[in-house]
Amino acid sequence: MQLRFFANYRAEVGRKEIQRVYPDGSTVGDVLLALEAEFPGLEGELVQDGAVREQTGVLKNGRDVHHLQGTATQLEDTDRLSVFPPVAGGCRDHAMHGRGATGHRSR
Repeated sequence: MQLRFFANYRAEVGRKEIQRVYPDGSTVGDVLLALEAEFPGLEGELVQDGAVREQTGVLKNGRDVHHLQGTATQLEDTDRLSVFPPVAGGCRDHAMHGRGATGHRSR
């Protein structure tokens, strides 16, 4: 199975992409837990309470597993699993960027 990692998950794995073989009938949850066990920096980052950790993106062949069967989604050797860490949004504190409470630039 092809596994792809992005941002700080890529740094933890040390590569953009790895290949692994898992037993027939493996699920997304099985693979994510195996990755947490294999890479100490991913421990507790991918699965929480039996589900994909909130804000973590996991795609099976380009489809978000949240729209499939989550961690119960079945996988095959020919699948590609892509794993994205949570991504923070922009800055809400306009004062930090020379803007007042109205969002307009201070003069």
